[in-house]
Amino acid sequence: MAGEATKRDYSLLGASGRTAVETGLAAAEWYHTDVARKEMKALMQRSDNQAIRDTALWLGSMAIFATLGIYFWGSWIAVPFFLAYGVLYGSATDSRWHECGHGTAFKTGWMNRAVYQVACFMIMRNPTVWRWSHARHHADTIIVGRDPEIAIMRPPDLLKLILGFVGILDAWYGLTDMARYAFGHVNAAEKSFIPAKEIPRVFFVARVWVAIYVATMTPKRPRRSSGRQTVLRQRWRSPSGGMNWEMSSERRMSSWVRRWSRLNSIAFMEMSRWQSKISLGRFMGWEDEDGR
Repeated sequence: MAGEATKRDYSLLGASGRTAVETGLAAAEWYHTDVARKEMKALMQRSDNQAIRDTALWLGSMAIFATLGIYFWGSWIAVPFFLAYGVLYGSATDSRWHECGHGTAFKTGWMNRAVYQVACFMIMRNPTVWRWSHARHHADTIIVGRDPEIAIMRPPDLLKLILGFVGILDAWYGLTDMARYAFGHVNAAEKSFIPAKEIPRVFFVARVWVAIYVATMTPKRPRRSSGRQTVLRQRWRSPSGGMNWEMSSERRMSSWVRRWSRLNSIAFMEMSRWQSKISLGRFMGWEDEDGR
């Protein structure tokens, strides 16, 4: 019937991709407005000071909102603080990932690369996979069968769109992809835009991330209780003999907060170790600070 939406083939190895190559849509030369080189350089001026200030505000605000949310845990007052923390964690981290990935946030190259690595870890995007995926995205923007980052496909899936808005799908895909890379598997679609020499880096980063998660989530061995600790534990019991649920929940929350803090600490230490022992420019295969 005329007017009905037909499902298109968005896969990178399907018929739409082959058609895009055959018709010249892939890596095509599109119209662009001519801008004088001197004027373009003036428009593209970058500043470390502004970027450092904005990064400090971003991470500092997250720390403040998380602290307030934990402080008011168990009360509805905690909700707005966790909502604010979530917005900064999700949307603001995504923007840092994008701009530092392009090397436009900081003037100094290593700062872009360092924040890019941290942002990739936070939103579970393998830095090597997404660097090449994003390069293809800009080369063949919204070309069906070529662009791996088309967010809304036709006909639109409203449920998927809603779940994507709150990050549920992103977290699931991030976890499953991380596990897949850690086991040494890159699918055929990813191989179509990732150079073969870059694939070992995909596996290396995924395995480091898995090690960080395992080290963070593994519970500590319980210590032997002293007499004073035994008395204190007995005070947590309710008159009926069962554990007080509210206190137990608070203790579990405190445990998860400690683990999450360890996760972030280990992540930042790992990033610092890479920065000091490995040339990130060679590791990522990026351009130098002047963009050459």
